[in-house]
Amino acid sequence: MREPVALIVDDSAVNRMLLARHLLTLGISSREAVDGRGALESLREGADEVAVVLLDVMMPAMDG
Repeated sequence: MREPVALIVDDSAVNRMLLARHLLTLGISSREAVDGRGALESLREGADEVAVVLLDVMMPAMDG
């Protein structure tokens, strides 16, 4: 069975880093995106790998 992958979407680099580190302690790897557009692109490239999306509500360009 493959390791679960979370997509972390947040315009704050610190928030993304903290979430990624915490998820690793739970055995969950992560991908990151800076905004909604980046998240959609990441999902287009590999949605079947992503188990959950952690999405910030207010971001520049396209938010959650």
